[in-house]
Amino acid sequence: MTDQAERKYVLITGAASDVGRVLALDLSSEYDLLLTDYDVEELENTAKAIREHSSANVILWEQDLLDGETIETSLAEVLKDHGITVSKFIHLAGFCRKAPLKMMRHSDYNDAFKLMVTSAAMIIKSLTSRKINARALDAALLVSSSSAIRGVKTFSAYGAAKAAMNGLMRNLAIELAPRVRVNSILPGGMITRATEALYEDEAFRSRAEKLYPLGIGTPDKLKGMVRLLLSDDADWITGQEIVIDGGRTTDGTE
Repeated sequence: MTDQAERKYVLITGAASDVGRVLALDLSSEYDLLLTDYDVEELENTAKAIREHSSANVILWEQDLLDGETIETSLAEVLKDHGITVSKFIHLAGFCRKAPLKMMRHSDYNDAFKLMVTSAAMIIKSLTSRKINARALDAALLVSSSSAIRGVKTFSAYGAAKAAMNGLMRNLAIELAPRVRVNSILPGGMITRATEALYEDEAFRSRAEKLYPLGIGTPDKLKGMVRLLLSDDADWITGQEIVIDGGRTTDGTE
């Protein structure tokens, strides 16, 4: 376990989600945490779970990531107020409105890109600033989706925004090298609070089990790769899209 005096901070957006909570709990053994999410009540629950699980310092950042104009100022304030710098960044914030194109609104696309792409860029901009974060950031991980590389009905806004995240990742990986490594992971479908009702349907679950060669995923399947990509063991890995989907996108037999 890392000595408390040597611990670094990880900023995690979307930390109230199942994936965010699992990753935050796992990383709390090694890092202190700066967490944000639109769901303040669930974010508090994530913080409570971490404090019961480890001695990690947990700071909550209250910020609407759809309000891109205030992200830099707000992040600068929370870092200054707590006297910390952030070394690692995981961008999980996102939402998915599943609807056919004929039912989609302009705001659905606009909000998807602001939340999943623009906010990531503004946060990374802040964390690489000498004035705001003493240029302490050395690794950023954008959590994309396999729907960014594989079409899914009714996922047009979500899939397009996740694909744009990968484009942002590749460009920043080059621009910010060698100081900052930037990568993305592309999870497949997983059982979470948001999707568990789907998997309770026997027909849906049976089809999913057939589509995923290694079985249906859960958030804990991401922990190992996330730890690796944030660590110094990945010091020659940047600009990569890493699919974690139990073989779903590789199987061409369906």
